[in-house]
Amino acid sequence: MILYRWTAAIGLAVLMLRCGPTKHGSPKPDGEPADSLGTLEVKAILPGTTFPRVSASNRMDTTLCEISRGGSFVTAGMLVPQPDLGYSGVFTQLPVAEDYIAAVFFWNQDGVTAAFGEKTGIRIEAGKRSTAIIDLASFKPRLIEPADASVVSDANPSFRWDPIQGAACYLLQAAMDSSFQFQYFSCEGLTGCEYTHGVSLGPGSVFWRVAARDRKGRAGLWSGTWNFSIGGGTGNFIVQGLGIRFGPYDPATQKAGDFMFLQGYTRLFWEFGLSVGDGQGGLKQLPDFGYLLPMDAWVTAVAYGRIVRAVYQEETQDWEFTAVSTADPGIQVGYDHLVEPRIRDGDIVAPGDTLGRPGIWDGVLGRVEVTIHDVPSGVFRCPIPYLDPAVSDSLAGLILGHMQDWETFTGDTSVYQQDKQLYPGCRVESIVVY
Repeated sequence: MILYRWTAAIGLAVLMLRCGPTKHGSPKPDGEPADSLGTLEVKAILPGTTFPRVSASNRMDTTLCEISRGGSFVTAGMLVPQPDLGYSGVFTQLPVAEDYIAAVFFWNQDGVTAAFGEKTGIRIEAGKRSTAIIDLASFKPRLIEPADASVVSDANPSFRWDPIQGAACYLLQAAMDSSFQFQYFSCEGLTGCEYTHGVSLGPGSVFWRVAARDRKGRAGLWSGTWNFSIGGGTGNFIVQGLGIRFGPYDPATQKAGDFMFLQGYTRLFWEFGLSVGDGQGGLKQLPDFGYLLPMDAWVTAVAYGRIVRAVYQEETQDWEFTAVSTADPGIQVGYDHLVEPRIRDGDIVAPGDTLGRPGIWDGVLGRVEVTIHDVPSGVFRCPIPYLDPAVSDSLAGLILGHMQDWETFTGDTSVYQQDKQLYPGCRVESIVVY
């Protein structure tokens, strides 16, 4: 890095020795008499703002002026800072014409295009010095819609922003969080100022921003970040299912929803907070709802989210998926031990969407585990308090019914110890990550 900076500095010094601090010559066209050439002084005026740096560095601001005519490059050179906070440079040996264009790129200390300006129709007269004064404007898009702090009903909204002078294309990003760690999408190379992604973003908060690229391919400043909600989302995480179907036991089919009641098992539904052996002579609490199901059952999403992690587990020969809540990016829903997955990294899932089948447990039944991870707090949480009020009573009732049916089927009324449960199926409300 040090070598790069010294090399750049030496190169700039050599350029200034050759051309002088403010003069930039263009090769005199063959056969062009000296008295048919003129000079152009370009003055670039910065707006009265401070252009932010993306990160700390020791590089210098750079102001490049490019002269063109009729769509063809003529010459270019660095403009020199002036006491009035502007920049200027002189370009010599320009053939007489009335259609010159001067474009000025202001690149900040991190190489980001912070300002741009352009003047067209510049007239060069023989033996004279013309002056072009260019007001530089911030190279930063202004967002239009969806408006900041708004609520929209369309889960696939259109994004619009104002065009900016000198932009060759734009980059649009939409995310679940203001740091843009969990992105819905990132679209580069957009030539227009309106975009519809074509995939539902689901209910909850959406953060979005836009940056432009100049004609030299350099990225510009990010617009401000705007945040809107889809479907009236309040930012509250809501569970709308349990991942599988609970139902009353039918002795004729031995089925209870997705469960198959078979003798020889202690339980088919593992409660949240159940103490089990940790394989090292101690005990641990289960941080999930765990299910033993027929291998042909389907597992479904319990809440809106975006799949941000998909890992194949060689030891168990199944998949683990993690979905970040679209309503609250601090909540991650885990779906562990899936086979025949119907999802992949980056997918948006909605409650009831099919995810895959249970992973292998013992050759007869498969297993799957569903977790609610409150990442900022570092704990796993019982799903019941997050249930949508519209389905809370019915789903809690189905869990209670399952536990009672299982104890009746096995003849053991001490399996679930419901008097020790804080919520149906939950012995505690939260468990610290272990």
